[in-house]
Amino acid sequence: MATASSSSSSPSCAAVPRWDYDVFLSFRGEDTRAGFVSHLHTALRFIGVRVFIDDELRQGERISFSLERAIESSRIAIVVFSPNFAASTWCLQELTKILEIKDSRGQLVRPVFLRVDPSDVRKQTGVFAEIMARHEDAFRGFHCDGSERVRKWRDALREAANLSGWHLGNGLESELIQKIVEEVSSKLHRPYLDVAKHPVALDRHIQAVRMLLHTEDDGVRVVGICGIGGIGKTTIAKAIYNMIADQFEGSSFLANVREISWQYGLDKLQEALLCDILGDNTIKIGYIQTGVDLIRQKLCNKRILLVLDDVNSTDQLRGLLGERGWFGEGSRLILTTRDEEVLVAHGAEIYKVSELNYDDALQLFSWNAFQEPSPARDYQLISFCFTHYAKGLPLALIVLGSFLSGKSIQEWNCTLERLRAIPKGQIDEILKISFDGLETHEQAIFLDIACFFKGEDKDYVTKLLDRCNFYPDRGLQILSQKSLIYVNLNKIWMHDLLQEMGREIVRQESPENPGRRSRLWHHEDIMRVLRENLGTNSVEGIKLDMLGPEELCMVSKAIKQMKRLRLIV
Repeated sequence: MATASSSSSSPSCAAVPRWDYDVFLSFRGEDTRAGFVSHLHTALRFIGVRVFIDDELRQGERISFSLERAIESSRIAIVVFSPNFAASTWCLQELTKILEIKDSRGQLVRPVFLRVDPSDVRKQTGVFAEIMARHEDAFRGFHCDGSERVRKWRDALREAANLSGWHLGNGLESELIQKIVEEVSSKLHRPYLDVAKHPVALDRHIQAVRMLLHTEDDGVRVVGICGIGGIGKTTIAKAIYNMIADQFEGSSFLANVREISWQYGLDKLQEALLCDILGDNTIKIGYIQTGVDLIRQKLCNKRILLVLDDVNSTDQLRGLLGERGWFGEGSRLILTTRDEEVLVAHGAEIYKVSELNYDDALQLFSWNAFQEPSPARDYQLISFCFTHYAKGLPLALIVLGSFLSGKSIQEWNCTLERLRAIPKGQIDEILKISFDGLETHEQAIFLDIACFFKGEDKDYVTKLLDRCNFYPDRGLQILSQKSLIYVNLNKIWMHDLLQEMGREIVRQESPENPGRRSRLWHHEDIMRVLRENLGTNSVEGIKLDMLGPEELCMVSKAIKQMKRLRLIV
């Protein structure tokens, strides 16, 4: 889903960045071009990395527009500091531009210190002191902004030298190049999280949360993003994760903590966390305390970024991030939740996400209804009405806009009349309007996903639904177009409010007797149906993957009464 940005869905830091190059190499040619940089360039290209390297003779004080564009469109910038690096005003201008892009687009910047000490770059001592003094003299009296320019260069050198990078020291260049290649490869293989098709006003939230994170500081910081369901908490967290994850030794985004901990147990989340950070898929945790001990032992010296999405209890926090001492200096922990008390109890700094203002709400609705930032002329007044009823809630604006897209003004008016009959504040009823507009088999697919298949592989789900003659390819496409589901990394997802709405639709089929519902996913409901032999022809799908051996023995008898059963998950 999407949240807030000021202008449009034109490129923004909130969207998944588009990079033309994987790596931009910044260096002083006369020091390193024929040796270290040439070998590093060759090694990176050998593993398929798209490298931008400036082969032209650099002249003048200002870097060219084409070089600026190359910097802006590179995912990683490697700055090779050598003894004469700072002697080139071109190199200093290039470095300043690289650090600007780092802050605005989340570009990863890594310094390499080749035959220079990082402290000399940071403090501008040694050869760097002499060079910067010459710049001071050269620009004094010649340019009105000369001293300001030199000050920016000093700041850039200091900032870059404080970044995590590589120092050759007395080591071998070949070994250093291998280390660089390995880290670049690992960073480039980290997939971006799907954020928002139309990131309206998202940048504002990102900036506010990043101010709380203080990623440049040491220490471990915990920041919580809270607000009502559908307000955009997960979207903000994903966008920030995409921007800064490469700046850490390891990173993990644990989605749907509330649901996964309830359904599969906290130990599964502990396994996922350790697997993400350590890259070890063989880790298995049988007990929560075992996971606590492993996290504390394995991560205490690592600078990591951890996002826990949709937490709702302090037990989850105790099992996953416990105390700040569990993680290395400079680690950042981000939590999203509807419950502010959870954040207060853990001592997190809190960012509260508010509803969109009217202009942003209208823009987000318009992007989804018209694929434009403002309503079509004939639809302006009625668009104002729909925006009003959504109360600035991004999820409602997206679902309503997607539902109405391409419909006639008469259909818009009919939908508006139904909205007017919904009591104030009942967001689920607003969302249900889109569900009610689906064809029968599309509704069935939506409910199957809500009850069984959220987070599952799209190909696996398509194969199962195809056996049910539901035409899943077309059905999934329709649900995606109406913003009821989305596919990321070939897994099917839906917002938790939409999942709750779908499951509530199924519960209301028979509030008292789960055996008369079309789908059974809740462990207690399933056990009641099995023990009391309550299965009926109403049951179309049942989730059995969490049952133990003794419980499975009761299944065969109960299933015999489920004549319409089509899914066993």
